[in-house]
Amino acid sequence: MADLTLRDLFGLFFLAGSVFFFFMGTLALVRFKDLYVRAHSTGLISILGLYSLILAALTLHHEMTLKVLVLGLLLFLMQPVASQVIAQAGYQAGVKPINAERDDLEGRMEIREDPIREPNSSHDEEIDD
Repeated sequence: MADLTLRDLFGLFFLAGSVFFFFMGTLALVRFKDLYVRAHSTGLISILGLYSLILAALTLHHEMTLKVLVLGLLLFLMQPVASQVIAQAGYQAGVKPINAERDDLEGRMEIREDPIREPNSSHDEEIDD
C-alpha cells in the first residue's frame, strides 16, 4: 500500500467532495420541475463542486497553483452570469415560474410570443438562393 501523506488525504477528501456536489447537482437538475429553480440550484451546487475540485487540484498538484487560481477566479465571475442568462432567456421565451407568488419582471422585460423563428421566414429564403 502506498504511503499517503496528509496532503494526499486532504486532496482525496476534496475530490470526494467534488464528486458529491456534482452528483447532488445532477440530482437537483432531474428533481426540480421549474427552469428557474433548476438554474439556481445547479449553479450553486456546481460552483461548490468546482471549487472543491480546485482545492483538490491545489493540494494534489501544487505546481499548477497559479493556473488553478486563475481558473477559480474566472469561474467565480462567469457562473452567476451564465445562470442569469439562462433564466432571462427562459423568461423572454415565456416560461412561467411554477408556484410563483409574484412576478417582479412583469412589464419590465419583453416576452416574445414566438421565440423560435419560423422555418419559412424570409431569412431562410435568402440563404437558399
